[in-house]
Amino acid sequence: MLTIEERRQLKNLLEVLDKEEEQTNKRDVSNRSRDKNGRFKVESEKQEEDLPSKSVREIKLVKVKGTYNSYYVRTKRLDDWEKEALLILGILSVMAIIL
Repeated sequence: MLTIEERRQLKNLLEVLDKEEEQTNKRDVSNRSRDKNGRFKVESEKQEEDLPSKSVREIKLVKVKGTYNSYYVRTKRLDDWEKEALLILGILSVMAIIL
């Protein structure tokens, strides 16, 4: 047998659970991306596509002669700001030696 206070607590708990269930059932899927067949994409695949490129360096693909679908990836060894930093460092070191 439940007391009046226990009934109120149980009723409040059931109301909270119903509200949570309604909120979880109302998921908006209109903006989810789909694959070529129209099925929803897996969230991990979607995240990988949306991520920007991690490399800041310029990449140049060069076809390897005599092979099928093979490429060599060429990157610059030094970026422009790295060249400038080395030039300034060189100038400062020459000035330190002279003075």
